[in-house]
Amino acid sequence: MTYLRALVAAVALLCVAPAHANLSGPCPPIEVTKGILAKAGQTIIGYGLAPADQGDTVVFLATDNAGNWTMLFSGKDGTLCLAAGGTGWTPVVPGKDA
Repeated sequence: MTYLRALVAAVALLCVAPAHANLSGPCPPIEVTKGILAKAGQTIIGYGLAPADQGDTVVFLATDNAGNWTMLFSGKDGTLCLAAGGTGWTPVVPGKDA
C-alpha cells in the first residue's frame, strides 16, 4: 500500500463529511491529521479561505516529493478533514510555468 493510500484510508476512517458539509462531523483534530500527513511524508504547502456560505472553512493543500497530494479542509471546531487526494502533483512557478 502506498503512503498516499495509507493516508487516505487513515483520514477517511476518521472523517466522513464532504467539504461542503457542516463541520461538526467526525473529523479528527488538526494535530492528528498533521501527524498522519507527516508520517506519509507530506507537508502543507498552501491554504485559502472558503466563502462564508461554505462554512468559513480553510482549505489546505499538502504534497510530498513523489508527487502525491492531499486536499484538506478545516472548520471552526479545530478539525481537519480529507477532501481529495491523488498523484502526479507538479508545482508551478507563477508567471513562469503557467
